[in-house]
Amino acid sequence: MRPNHQFCNILRGLLGAILLAGLGLNCSMAWAESKVGHLGVGISNQLANKVPAFSFKLQRTAQYSFAILANCNTSKERGGGGLALKLNRTIFEEPQLAFYGSFLAGYAAQKENGRYLVRGMQIDSTLGAEFSLAGLSSIGFSFEIGLRAVKEDHVVVKTAGDILLAAYFYI
Repeated sequence: MRPNHQFCNILRGLLGAILLAGLGLNCSMAWAESKVGHLGVGISNQLANKVPAFSFKLQRTAQYSFAILANCNTSKERGGGGLALKLNRTIFEEPQLAFYGSFLAGYAAQKENGRYLVRGMQIDSTLGAEFSLAGLSSIGFSFEIGLRAVKEDHVVVKTAGDILLAAYFYI
């Protein structure tokens, strides 16, 4: 079995476990105004391999949430994949806006023309904001800015920032 297929199989198992864990959440908490206890399912472009990632975010307390990001592309020429764990801490909160600091640690790989451009650890330290529209609080949009360290030919530190980094649907 090639490494890309092994990674995709691990990724499928992890995503299945996350979905099963999300089904076990207390449903009465899911209808509360606060996002505490909510599972956010969304998409993110935070991994350094330029492949959109599934993101599962769980708001554990009013101050802390964590997310798991995973992506996979099995193309021989432009393939890659990634898996990361992210921790967010709320700094300031308003009715439809939350400012937070976050830390991400994971693995990212990206091929171009059959050669790996990115392959190794990715570490991000960012500040961001998540907002929702009035009357539509079950959908959140976020953006972040900060620093990213990623293994290319050598370790590269660069600024990280995207206008629309992620979109979540909260269950």
